[in-house]
Amino acid sequence: MKIKTPVVMCLIAVFLASCASSRTRPPSPKPSFVPASLHKRGFDDRPYFKRGSSDLDATAHAAMAEAATLILRYMIRVKIVGHTDNCDNEATNLALSQRRARVVKQELLSLGVPEDRIVSVSGIGSSQKRLGVEPCSIPSNDRVDIDVADL
Repeated sequence: MKIKTPVVMCLIAVFLASCASSRTRPPSPKPSFVPASLHKRGFDDRPYFKRGSSDLDATAHAAMAEAATLILRYMIRVKIVGHTDNCDNEATNLALSQRRARVVKQELLSLGVPEDRIVSVSGIGSSQKRLGVEPCSIPSNDRVDIDVADL
């Protein structure tokens, strides 16, 4: 049986069209399972900073690597919020908290987190102290929170 050229060309065109359409994938669905530790709480191992500094140390780099892995694995979006103690004036604290938040954002981006996974980046100075303890007495006030924006 001999197949005519127009029929062959038509079959090739249909095949190529189906191949082209299979290359365009729909957006990946959100995962159905997100660990309870992330659900509407954020990350437990947040980056902490030395008093008056916005430099990430080795411990903070490790926390950032873990955060980036979880953001990528579970396709979550995050809010980054910088904090400080209240040992300085509020203008200084606000500027420092904003620098810290930007540093964390840049670190996440350098670890492969797409920019659209970061919903907001802000610094709020010393307005949210932790544990009701005098802010200068505990280092956990010098931190950046990475909170889950939505699930």
